[in-house]
Amino acid sequence: MLGVFFEQSQSATQTALFKTLASESAKFADARTTKTVSLDPRTLLPKTDKWYRYEGSLTSEPYSEIISWLVFTSPLGVSSADLQKLKKHAHQPERPVQPISRRFVIRNFQ
Repeated sequence: MLGVFFEQSQSATQTALFKTLASESAKFADARTTKTVSLDPRTLLPKTDKWYRYEGSLTSEPYSEIISWLVFTSPLGVSSADLQKLKKHAHQPERPVQPISRRFVIRNFQ
């Protein structure tokens, strides 16, 4: 799994994800509608080569500990309006931070 943080920014340019949400959201209004959307996942990643890696769990139920996480250090800037769109379409409650337990966190930078 890839982890990317968002940072609210006034100067943020609209990413492909938010452009897609804006153009397709009206079409998704009917829950019975199935729509295929093309999106290049590379456009959703920050421009950095610094990251943390660790063995963790799913962020939604059943929270199984079966995921290898790669979390980037640099956040993506998003506008307030785009952040609200993301919250509207991401129907998942926030999970509290979990203890590190016996996990090892690896980083690829000094």
